[in-house]
Amino acid sequence: MRGASYRAISRLQRQGRADAGLTLIELLISLMLLVLITGFLAGGLALGRRAFSADQVATIEAANAAALDSLAGVIAAALPTKAGQGPQIAFEGGRETLAFMALSVGHALPGGPLGTRIYRDGTDVDVVVKVGGRLAPVREVRTKALTGVTSLEFSYFGTLEPGKPPAWHAEWPATDHLPDLVGMTIKFQGRREKPPLLVALRQN
Repeated sequence: MRGASYRAISRLQRQGRADAGLTLIELLISLMLLVLITGFLAGGLALGRRAFSADQVATIEAANAAALDSLAGVIAAALPTKAGQGPQIAFEGGRETLAFMALSVGHALPGGPLGTRIYRDGTDVDVVVKVGGRLAPVREVRTKALTGVTSLEFSYFGTLEPGKPPAWHAEWPATDHLPDLVGMTIKFQGRREKPPLLVALRQN
């Protein structure tokens, strides 16, 4: 009888301890596991954010590189076309603006020489092309070539005065010939400054 009572009491004590909840050691282990899981999740989220940011930067850099190549192609198409009856060529280069006659390759624009101007407007670099003439009214086609620009600076390499060696100039006034090279330095917001883009021009 006593043995049966003892066994019943022991069973009730064990059941009471089991129903009492977590012990201090079990609680500490649970907290440690929770901290580890939270750390893994936070690290994964941070890694994902960094990867997304790097992907965005790479996309912007690729778009800017393609736009710079297009601008270089437009400048390289400059023609030594006379501005009027005199010997001056229709090419005027300033520090932040460049105007010239370029040969269109067709596509969305009509073929033939077109008046072209490249300049900075706030944080954008715009290209304006004058379309029309003779039989059609002149109209301007404006294209936003680059965005997020903080600085645009042109420079020109060549000889402005006969008998003098070629050199770099901050401006290229209307004269009877084109510069040999056009340098274009562009600074972007939050980006490292890149070396100037050099474009060679045809002389005939």
